[in-house]
Amino acid sequence: MTSQTWTEETDPDCIDDATAAAMLEGAPWRRLAVVGDSTAIGLGAPYRGYRRLTSFARMADTLAMAVGPINYMNLGTPWATSREVVEGQKDLMVAFEPDLVMISCGGNDLMTEAPDYEAIAANLTELFDAGKSVGAQTMTMTLADAFPDQSMVRFRSSLARLNELVRKIAAEHDAILIDLWHHSVGHRPDVMSNDRIHFNMSGHAVLAAEAVKALAARIPQRAGSA
Repeated sequence: MTSQTWTEETDPDCIDDATAAAMLEGAPWRRLAVVGDSTAIGLGAPYRGYRRLTSFARMADTLAMAVGPINYMNLGTPWATSREVVEGQKDLMVAFEPDLVMISCGGNDLMTEAPDYEAIAANLTELFDAGKSVGAQTMTMTLADAFPDQSMVRFRSSLARLNELVRKIAAEHDAILIDLWHHSVGHRPDVMSNDRIHFNMSGHAVLAAEAVKALAARIPQRAGSA
């Protein structure tokens, strides 16, 4: 079976709603903020057999199923650079007083011949510091090694370097990390939208499952007993 014949119910990398909610039982988070770019807001085309539901909306729904009503705010802005995320979203996120912050940006900074990785790192650090300043658990992700269009392969080394920055900053801030770089979802021939940049809804479903796994591993009483 290939990903072309899977549905959300049969996809081995997806988790059904009931199981996902059970995995987050006892989670302490009630105020989820998402900041970032297109990945954060959830750009992506529909895909047959999968609900039209973006990754972090799925994560919020699962958390609500597990713990009851939550407050969810997604400030993601398509095509925003990391600096634009800082300038346009950081203060709104802090004012929301979240206890869980998902941060996903930096990819749009690579759309230049000479990306400024020091500036990206500084911007990401500012966002993580802002989350920590309100006592929130921070969370982030690396982008998948998904380049079905040969015209995009030239960005692969830049993306790998960005992912290394994300891993380093996440470790420095004790952030929850969803690491998709080596995940098999990136090698599915049909996981990308027509723009060849963003996951379609099948990819969003897999990302949501990985987010639930990462959150479940950090629920305090479970982490303490591991």
